[in-house]
Amino acid sequence: ALLWPERPEHLARLALRQSLHHLRARLGRGLIVRRGRQLLGIDRERLSCDVHRFEEALRQGRLRDALAEYRGDFLEGFVLSAQPWSFEEWITTTRLRLLDGAISAVTALSYQEEPGPNGIPPDLGWVHRALSLSPYSETLLGRAVDLRLERGDRGGAVREVQSFSRRLRDEVGLEASDRVAGLRARAAGTVGPAQEAARPTVESLVP
Repeated sequence: ALLWPERPEHLARLALRQSLHHLRARLGRGLIVRRGRQLLGIDRERLSCDVHRFEEALRQGRLRDALAEYRGDFLEGFVLSAQPWSFEEWITTTRLRLLDGAISAVTALSYQEEPGPNGIPPDLGWVHRALSLSPYSETLLGRAVDLRLERGDRGGAVREVQSFSRRLRDEVGLEASDRVAGLRARAAGTVGPAQEAARPTVESLVP
């Protein structure tokens, strides 16, 4: 039903058996394995996949190894003719799950202090990496502003907010929220953290 929703179940099963036959003929019979009566899987000893390596590294807490495997959205640009809605939904759900994992890993690394090249504090570099994955996150913007201010870089903190506001306006047509305005004032030294934290967020408006 996932791949051939327009066909009756017996014809969908026939199409699946034929596809498996062709795959096994080309890839070897031991690669695709049965897991019970209803499930099929890949023998991971025979075939390595970046998604599996990414999730395994996350489970083991090897965050840098995980991020080395994450190179962008899951199946980005992959389109099937007459793609069934259920398959598209699976791609979207998987894509969001992997993206959330990558953002969580990058954010966790932003709290770790290690020597970094190019004069950029390593934790700030990780925040920028997280913002490249979730470019409209006000939470990540706040983290970037915090790090700039902790280092006495008020001008850099202001530029972080300006860049975020410009991206929000140019890419999704939204003006900066009250929370972003509060971060801008805090970066400029006209409002404190307690006042800024009370402002509402618009993160729910954009993915």
